[in-house]
Amino acid sequence: MGRKRKVGRPRGSYKYNKEKIEQVKNFICKCLREHGQCCRGDVQRAFGWNWRTTNKYVWEVIKALGDSVIPVQIGRIVIFFSRDFMERELGEYYESIFRNK
Repeated sequence: MGRKRKVGRPRGSYKYNKEKIEQVKNFICKCLREHGQCCRGDVQRAFGWNWRTTNKYVWEVIKALGDSVIPVQIGRIVIFFSRDFMERELGEYYESIFRNK
């Protein structure tokens, strides 16, 4: 007897809507410019998508943005930080540590 076929699409065969990718990219970039951080929940609430669709598009955009975005996982939550925000915050943190010694 042959193997059973797995449920769902085969890996790598997702179909992405280029307009949605651009919308998500613009939203994430706007959040990063204004707040320095963004999470998947922000995208989900803004677009009204389910988690599967949100994750599909968010990770595609994060992959496309490359080194300008830093994903940090805290438990089940993944927060995306802009590189500038992280450098500024870490700089202030280390400065305060060494100033107090």
